[in-house]
Amino acid sequence: MGETLVHPLLTPLTPFFGTFEGTGEGAYPTIEPFRYQETLTFGHRGAPVASFAQATTSADGTRPMHHEAGFLRIGDDGGLEMTVAHSFGITEVLTGQVANDVISCTSTMLGIAPNAKPVRQTRRRYVLDGEQLSYEVWMSYADHDDVLHLTGVLTRSV
Repeated sequence: MGETLVHPLLTPLTPFFGTFEGTGEGAYPTIEPFRYQETLTFGHRGAPVASFAQATTSADGTRPMHHEAGFLRIGDDGGLEMTVAHSFGITEVLTGQVANDVISCTSTMLGIAPNAKPVRQTRRRYVLDGEQLSYEVWMSYADHDDVLHLTGVLTRSV
């Protein structure tokens, strides 16, 4: 059984396919800064949709923290669509682009569960440089707009 071929629409995402591990840090005006360990995987099954899964543990690796999962699609026009479901009760629908090993997108819609924090907007940027993936996540919440919330540097492990 051979390797699954990447759907032609997903060609710009091909360099991202795999698993990356490393560390990140978070901050926001409403919380204390924190650090974490992370595993992030981009995958595909041959269909015109890619999968995305991220899980973090505390910096010392003893406590599970955040988890999110979702999908990425690229339309016939080359535009990127990303959906993300978070373990704390928020879903994101984002649009943007992928080019030159950079994924950038901004939320167009958020779903907020009754007990989740009322986040108003998110923005993401992933940059692949060889085997290293760095990212930034911005968030609008409370009285703060478009604040850099998370950053991470991960290395391809698979």
